[in-house]
Amino acid sequence: MLASNMYTQDFDESIIPYEYDTGNPANNGKRWVAWPVLIQPYMKNTGICYDQARQVPFVQIDTTNDNWAWSTTIAINRYGYGSNKFYDNSVRTLAGLPQPSTRMAFMVNRDPWGTPEANPENNWLSLHWLDGQRAACPDKANLNNNANSNWQYNGAYKAAKDYHSNQYIVVYADGHAGKVPADRVSGANSYGACENRYFFPNGGGPAAADAELSRQMNDFWGQWWVDNT
Repeated sequence: MLASNMYTQDFDESIIPYEYDTGNPANNGKRWVAWPVLIQPYMKNTGICYDQARQVPFVQIDTTNDNWAWSTTIAINRYGYGSNKFYDNSVRTLAGLPQPSTRMAFMVNRDPWGTPEANPENNWLSLHWLDGQRAACPDKANLNNNANSNWQYNGAYKAAKDYHSNQYIVVYADGHAGKVPADRVSGANSYGACENRYFFPNGGGPAAADAELSRQMNDFWGQWWVDNT
């Protein structure tokens, strides 16, 4: 987070993008650059991008092609914190981010599943980010369900359960770090039913009984379809 803040200061208060589009497909095959590479001039360390509580890294760190950066186990909250939402080159600033003291910026994330060769839905290449709205809605009774995009829902919670005593290891947008009980910011439902219940993408707001948990979840994860909220 210290390195991320240094990046922000050098780029006119812009928060680091979770992926940067160079706009040049011929850029040595590296049109897209993941945030761990962008942050390296400030961090000068690749190992810190991996959770030391497990055997890491999952991939060989090759700084000549930077492909390692797609498979880190420290993930950025790409829609709730990072810039370049939906690859549209939008820029998010710290000043425009509400509740930075409760907005998760980076988190210890999941293990990959399957093999790099099969790589269903590019899950090996997506370890460096998480979608907060989905990570907030795991199927707690079936965390091994990785069909389709279910790894996006179950992965972060499973990592917390497997490696960190059901705690999320996080750093917030204001720079402080800590542990958060995973159930404190996770819904009672799972998948789409949970998203609709607590993040109310179709308008309106939560039921009165859900109001406090919904507020905590929205403050912590953010809503992926709304800039800065």
